[in-house]
Amino acid sequence: MSEFLEKSQQLSPDMIERFRLALAQGKWPDGQAVTASQKDILTQAIIVYDAAHTADGQRIGELDGECASKKTESNSAKTCDGKQDNKESPIKWQ
Repeated sequence: MSEFLEKSQQLSPDMIERFRLALAQGKWPDGQAVTASQKDILTQAIIVYDAAHTADGQRIGELDGECASKKTESNSAKTCDGKQDNKESPIKWQ
């Protein structure tokens, strides 16, 4: 495991909140702007921390339940009488 991963997992919840705030505001508490490279590092650290300390299903971007592509019913359109319409139709842009 790289040193970055180890250090990111060992951060305190308070430090992670400071990272989140700096990302959201685009500046550090002293008013200095967060640079693009700092944004990348902060984002990576938050992701690693969350993966280690947040329960499955509680992380940002995770959805409850099953993925739509894994559902047993086909995702294709149904006709007005409830039957599956497996014909392809072109998309009409307006």
